[in-house]
Amino acid sequence: MVYLGIRELGIDEIGIFGLDDSENSKFLGIPVQTVSRLEPDDFDWVLIAHLANPEEDRCKIQARGVNEEKLVIFFENGMIRDKL
Repeated sequence: MVYLGIRELGIDEIGIFGLDDSENSKFLGIPVQTVSRLEPDDFDWVLIAHLANPEEDRCKIQARGVNEEKLVIFFENGMIRDKL
């Protein structure tokens, strides 16, 4: 749902990153890169759309140098956030 919403907004340049070793995986045809390859300055926003544990994801992504202001978390406790 998040991916489709982003596309609907006209955002075309999208990078997909995984927290595990998913180097050879794809998400809707887009290669999934490991989060260790995430360069914070290459992106205006970093969206977290993981149902299971977004706080753990936030910590790992911030450890890569992504500022809190760039982070958008779509789900909290397995539920869609009511305010984004």
